[in-house]
Amino acid sequence: MVADSRYLTLGEETQPQVYWVYGADAGNIKIHVRTEGDATALARSLPDALNLTDTRVTTRSRPLSSVMAVALFPPRAAAALLGALGLVGWALTIAGIYGVVSFTVAQRVPEIGLRIALGAEPLSVMRLLIRDGLAITGLGLVIGLILAALVTPLLSIFLSGVPPRDVGSFVLTALVLIGTALVASYGPARRGMRLSPTEALRND
Repeated sequence: MVADSRYLTLGEETQPQVYWVYGADAGNIKIHVRTEGDATALARSLPDALNLTDTRVTTRSRPLSSVMAVALFPPRAAAALLGALGLVGWALTIAGIYGVVSFTVAQRVPEIGLRIALGAEPLSVMRLLIRDGLAITGLGLVIGLILAALVTPLLSIFLSGVPPRDVGSFVLTALVLIGTALVASYGPARRGMRLSPTEALRND
């Protein structure tokens, strides 16, 4: 009895297998050889070693790295594409949050001036504007996580050893987006904090 293994693809379900004694089945036989030296030299000497056991054996050797490269190409290509789309989405998130918070600051100039004129601390105004930016991000994050939980099982064919709904990945994504919101909200909020009451009320 041996542990389960995957033979065709990384994403396949493990199937029952039977190991036959050599010679019981004259079909295609694969032999895995582990080496610590030059694999090329071993591949050249392997046919002679096998012919000592059975002269009918014909061999075609390939390093495991090349076999794995072919097997992993589709999921790697899909991961690269999804990663690129993720970076584009991240950039759009930063631009969107920055734009929304900037627009909010511009619309609330009179309110900001009135708050400062009535004695509000500039830092409290800055915290208010950043909180608004985080609120927008939080709403989008909740909607995004719900959609991700529904869609990720469809991507399970590209995953190996990782559950479709990986909690760690969702938490890390949420933390990255919250950090992005803080950075993107800081500039507009800082401009709002520096508004003078006279200038803000004059623009009303």
